[in-house]
Amino acid sequence: AEIKPGDSVAIIGGGIIGQLMVQLAKLAGASVVLLSTRQKFRRDMALSLGATHTLDPSVEHSNSRYNGLSGVAPGGFDVVVECAGTSETLQQSLDIVRKGGTVILFGVMPQGEKFEIIPFDIFVRQVRIQGVFTGSTVHGRAAEMVASGKLQLEQLITHVVELRKIPELLLGNPLPGEVKTIVLPS
Repeated sequence: AEIKPGDSVAIIGGGIIGQLMVQLAKLAGASVVLLSTRQKFRRDMALSLGATHTLDPSVEHSNSRYNGLSGVAPGGFDVVVECAGTSETLQQSLDIVRKGGTVILFGVMPQGEKFEIIPFDIFVRQVRIQGVFTGSTVHGRAAEMVASGKLQLEQLITHVVELRKIPELLLGNPLPGEVKTIVLPS
């Protein structure tokens, strides 16, 4: 994402990846870090991990809260990291990035799903769209960050379950307040 000190960063999606992105944006020096997610407990978690602002997109669906004159990042965000993987959040990412800004596509949309982009808008606004596929090249750096204690990981683990509970969990709804569940062998 090439986040620089003082940049404004919006992260769309409050799951485990979005929560990690909040921390990484702060470590990169971003002065404004906004996390957008519907779940209040995830917004609260993001604030405790370093987000400067949060937003519930189901309540505040106007982009003016993001980048209007009185918004968090007037004129748009320097970097938007899309972590939800939906057409709606991809469109929102393009809407709130500033002229000359960068949109990182980190959320995974279903294979074969299409999304319409207006090339003229990208051309005129000079927006950079960067796809990211995390392969083995990032594992070493991630392990170093974990070992150094730079990332707060403990509070991301919201549930610990026994292995025998997995079939029940896979067939049911997500656990209340779930961000990351750890499975322990019985």
